[in-house]
Amino acid sequence: MPSSSSGGFFQLFSASNGHLQLVETIDASHKSAHAHLQDSTVINGHLHTLWDHQGQAAIEILDISMLDVSNEPEGVGWCIVLYPFKPDLTPAYLDKLFLSPSSLMDTFFSAIMRLGIFSTYTLRTAINQYTDACRSLPSSPPTPLIMLYVSLGEKIPTMVGCTVTLSCDTQTGALLYNKYWISLKRDWEGFITHCCAVERSTRWSLALGMGPCGEVLVAKHEHTGALAVEDLPLRLHHHLRADLGAEPQFAVCEIAWNLHTQLGLQTLEGHVVDLTQQEVAFPYADIIADIAARGTFHDSLDDGAESWLMGCIQSVADLKALTWLVLDLVGGFDRAVKMEEDEVKLLLLQHVSTYTHMLTALYATHSVQA
Repeated sequence: MPSSSSGGFFQLFSASNGHLQLVETIDASHKSAHAHLQDSTVINGHLHTLWDHQGQAAIEILDISMLDVSNEPEGVGWCIVLYPFKPDLTPAYLDKLFLSPSSLMDTFFSAIMRLGIFSTYTLRTAINQYTDACRSLPSSPPTPLIMLYVSLGEKIPTMVGCTVTLSCDTQTGALLYNKYWISLKRDWEGFITHCCAVERSTRWSLALGMGPCGEVLVAKHEHTGALAVEDLPLRLHHHLRADLGAEPQFAVCEIAWNLHTQLGLQTLEGHVVDLTQQEVAFPYADIIADIAARGTFHDSLDDGAESWLMGCIQSVADLKALTWLVLDLVGGFDRAVKMEEDEVKLLLLQHVSTYTHMLTALYATHSVQA
């Protein structure tokens, strides 16, 4: 039964001697308050519970074999597993994507086709409804609306924005490119917003399960996931986002995270991106230092924030060594390197499912993003 402090409680019974006997009453964690229990099961001696937090799936795990609630406060002992952070495709986030050198259509299309963003069902539903809306317009439908397409990857970039036309100024006859690009951008943003609405209605959690190798599976409407161990970038990113702090050797990451939180999107990033597309005769380090010195991001800091950040930097014992450690984290691996015999065993695996390939690609995508 749910309460204001938790999602309720679970009772563990013993079926020995031909009758049920209550062994333990287990309180749910405090983070399950105001959440809905979707499923629960025992896998490998661990109690797994699936909760729905306002559309966000969460799994809480409790080791039953090590359970001793008589010496533990209520709700303690649960391990909480969440999906990796996924940025919302808001207009502000989409504007940030334009810092990369790419066309408007390619930027929007790449954003919605990234692994784990939208399901095939969502994209198909959204483009079908978009097509129906365009065909209901009084004018004759454009050619892209009546063509046949092989895949969604061909259909979406061709159809979205097909009703936007390049007009001329009635007085000068000049082509109104600015008006065209604004209308095209607004059309794409409207399509992405509709995709988000469809996705929210289909992402509710359904059930827990176990795979052939003992892995825990999560079934959602139009989605299936599997529990995996966090690598170092994912764990560090999770701790920084949750304001849990970082380990001492990653103090530079925590300082950079706080600075990014204070500043948000700045023109300095745009200058650096533009710099990489030009031919330069000076070292990048000198040019970036000059751009930073002439920047106005100091005005964006709150009162005392600059002094606090400088104090954090001065408190780091060996700033250069820890900075190199962060660079190694960004460009390296924290897992053990496979031996040659392990690679041979992997080559002998003849049947690797598409599902396994997709999970691996999705995990790598989240780790790189983190």
